[in-house]
Amino acid sequence: MSSVTLNLQENIKRFERKQLIVSLFGLFIIFGSSIIINRVFIQATAEQTAKLITRMAEKGYFQEIELTLQSAKLDYFHQIQFQSKALNIDFTFPPLAEYFSKKSFFDSFLYETVKIIPSFSMLTSAKSDVILFEYNRFRLIPYALLVWIILNLVSIPQTRLIKKRTIKQFENDLELSKKTVQAEVSRKVRHNITTPLSALMAMSGRLDKLGRDDRELFNSIVCQIKDLVQDLDMSNVKATDNLVTMRQEIISIYQLIKECFYSTRIIGAEKFEIEVVIQESLVSAKANLIPHEFKAIINNLVSNAMEASNDGEKIILTAKDLSNRVEIKIKDFGKGIPSELIDKVLEKDFTFGKENGSGLGLYHAKSYLNAWGGTLKIDSIENIGTEVTIIFPLVDRAKWHTPRIKIKSDQTIVVLDDQKSQHQVWDLKLVENGFKGQIRNFQEPEEFIQYQKSNILNKEDKDFIFLFDYDLGLNQPNGLDLLNEIPDRYNRYLVTGHYDDLEIQKLCEQFGVYLLPKVEISNIPIVC
Repeated sequence: MSSVTLNLQENIKRFERKQLIVSLFGLFIIFGSSIIINRVFIQATAEQTAKLITRMAEKGYFQEIELTLQSAKLDYFHQIQFQSKALNIDFTFPPLAEYFSKKSFFDSFLYETVKIIPSFSMLTSAKSDVILFEYNRFRLIPYALLVWIILNLVSIPQTRLIKKRTIKQFENDLELSKKTVQAEVSRKVRHNITTPLSALMAMSGRLDKLGRDDRELFNSIVCQIKDLVQDLDMSNVKATDNLVTMRQEIISIYQLIKECFYSTRIIGAEKFEIEVVIQESLVSAKANLIPHEFKAIINNLVSNAMEASNDGEKIILTAKDLSNRVEIKIKDFGKGIPSELIDKVLEKDFTFGKENGSGLGLYHAKSYLNAWGGTLKIDSIENIGTEVTIIFPLVDRAKWHTPRIKIKSDQTIVVLDDQKSQHQVWDLKLVENGFKGQIRNFQEPEEFIQYQKSNILNKEDKDFIFLFDYDLGLNQPNGLDLLNEIPDRYNRYLVTGHYDDLEIQKLCEQFGVYLLPKVEISNIPIVC
């Protein structure tokens, strides 16, 4: 157990070090970007100021030149020097004539000079004219630092949540390991006690030579040992067969799979290339199982894949929606399992490739999955890799789930999305599926609201289908609120990338709005 705890602590320390390195690297990038942006902006400002001065000089507005340079100095520059033999001008803002020629090391590091040569079309002697703009190259650093601090503050809750979930998962795994060890110890102790107990009970009838009190004491000891064996039996049942005694619950499988996959990816990110693919349509799926046992099964299977793989090798975790079932695959490219042992690794007490393996992990996984109506299958080729496939049934879908979109020929399709490309996607999708009715596209909420007032509200003789995005731009109402204002006699669909937001799911269920992941547009069947 202590080695697992130390491994957890080491993984957390690595995660924290990685976060620190990423944060410092981000600070360096932000600082560098601010210096470059400042340089580009100052160069453009200096050139613009020089052009303005040129026009003033050509028109003879010499007094305005000084005012313009003073204004520019106050806004962006540390110092400006204008030298013009053609105009007989040589002055500095602020009036420190020696400043440009005498600089300390600190000034040279802090300040940089932009040299602009103005072009006076009417003054032939202007070739030697020059305007020197000196600016603080680190002027935007405070703003860059503020951005970096805000980004770090925003990331703190998410980082803490990931660490908390990782620690919680390890605690659950440790608890499961303790129960497994307890069961094994109980079984061995029971075996060791039962044999001598049987001998004692057989001998009890031959102890006639003992006195009455001695015989009663002997029988009392035998009964105590029998009770101990029964207690060990109960302990063994509770520790190894929780699938019988523990209560299953109907739970959203998408979030459960997502937590398992991403927590294991964080743990193994330092040593392996872990690829995670979860089909978005699973967001509406529900299964009847024991959540923490499901997590333990996934974590154990991923742990097996990691132990069988070399550093740097890929591990692929996928979850696929099979309509009324879910399929999860864990694939590695490690040492594999000999073909003659594939069936045996699912048997109780059989272990392969582990010095201290208990022989219970895969057996318990198969037992739980069978109890939930599922299956576990192992495909492996020695020195090529292993793929573990688990399949179990889905018992329900969220109320906002839609397996398809049914459209009548006389219906009007109303699409509201601030991205023009999404309108093109829907137009193509609808035409390809044979829809020949009217399609109304809106990019601005206000345009739709005006259309709604005159064409939808109190127009019971017309039929519509609404396909709205959630994010409709800054300071704009969201698509879900707009859908809620539409009479519920129409089919209303929220098409968004925020499909896994639990609050949005809750509101969709409350408002009677269907929820469709935006990435599933190409896959959703349309029936005309």
